[in-house]
Amino acid sequence: MRRVVLVVLTSAWLGGCFLQRSGAGAGDLDAAVTPSDGGRPDARPGDAGDAGEPDTGVVRRDGGGCDPEAPELCNGVDDDCDPSTADGADEPDLGAPCDDPRDVDLCPDGTRVCLGGFMVCDGDDGDQPDEVELCNGLDDDCDPSTPDGAAETTLGDACDGDDGDLCLDDRWRCEGGALMCVDDGASTAELCNGLDDDCDPSTPDGAGEPDLGVACDGPDADLCADGARVCVDGALACADDGDQPDEVELCNGLDDDCDPSTPDGAGEPTLGGPCDGGDADLCEEGAWRCDAGGMRCSDATGDSTESCNGLDDDCDGAVDEGAGCPCDRRTFGGHSYLFCGHWSEQRTWTSARDWCRGRGYELAQVDDRVEMRWIDQQLDDIAGNRRWWIGANDRGVEGTWAWTGGGAASYTNWRSGEPNDAGGEDCVHVDPESDGSDTRGGWNDAECDLEDRYVCEASP
Repeated sequence: MRRVVLVVLTSAWLGGCFLQRSGAGAGDLDAAVTPSDGGRPDARPGDAGDAGEPDTGVVRRDGGGCDPEAPELCNGVDDDCDPSTADGADEPDLGAPCDDPRDVDLCPDGTRVCLGGFMVCDGDDGDQPDEVELCNGLDDDCDPSTPDGAAETTLGDACDGDDGDLCLDDRWRCEGGALMCVDDGASTAELCNGLDDDCDPSTPDGAGEPDLGVACDGPDADLCADGARVCVDGALACADDGDQPDEVELCNGLDDDCDPSTPDGAGEPTLGGPCDGGDADLCEEGAWRCDAGGMRCSDATGDSTESCNGLDDDCDGAVDEGAGCPCDRRTFGGHSYLFCGHWSEQRTWTSARDWCRGRGYELAQVDDRVEMRWIDQQLDDIAGNRRWWIGANDRGVEGTWAWTGGGAASYTNWRSGEPNDAGGEDCVHVDPESDGSDTRGGWNDAECDLEDRYVCEASP
């Protein structure tokens, strides 16, 4: 027979726990302890409830014994009188996900289990790595307030963007769930300035200059781009042009010096120089000029013919040949001589000098013995033993013999006893006769007013 016990419940708050007591008296207490907060699901082993017992959360109906109808709570007690039932098997949040408050993330990576009579969060304790907020577009730490990528070690570090240089012009940032280096600046070109502009030591200085290698004209006289732009000692320069010869403006119809203002042929060395045209003489009566890409001689004077004037009119190196000169014309050493030996041609020394000069000649000037012997031979051949005026005289300074053409008479061929200046003898004539001293063509000073034959001389 079951005994029915009338229980009068009184309640009192003791230490935050709700105690139920039986009206049968203090000694008849059903020791059921219920936490005021409905239980301690996060309690740890070793925590104790009121009166030194764990919080059971169940009303004992057997005065401290088990009850087959009681739920098996997590309290270290066999609530349902079935030892095979795991402690806490009937806890409503058993197996629920949970977050251990000892870590820094908010992720429920653990599971609620009954351990030592207490409900705890297992699998998310300090041994588990905290969820690191990487840059991946996910809320790794389960905290929406944490910026994506906040835990990336390179976040904010300097970096180089996707450009042509190696310069760290920006910082790593997390955008769209990915780490990226956004280089807002353009590529830093390697200018010619002695600096490593692109932060790449292997790049030659000036490699980014837009006109590097472009043709250029160096410091020379032409305007031709024979060189190339290079970077030297931190400055752009034009190389490989200074060693080349200046482009000379030749007469070829081309702009050799690359300067349209320079006349064609301006660099020809013969331009403007004398030249002989297409005539029979050898006289350079024209000038070289550049005409239609070729050098032409402007000589349009026609043939120059010899006349008896003591000149080489046709420029062939001979004087008065075939010119129909009066007197007897003969040549020696490239000089032209007029031997005026006819009796009707006799003149005073002064008159003979003037006559010679009127034809481009001077009275003969004898410079050495060889010339004197040749003249003496001509005199013997033309007029035998007659005397002939030559240009020697001391009319300027007595005793100082000179030539009519100028200059002192460094060579003389005086006969024995001459000159003697007998009676004011200031002019010289040649006597072709031998005086016994083997002086051929000996000289004698005579009065200038005497009339004698004479010899004129002209050089080319």
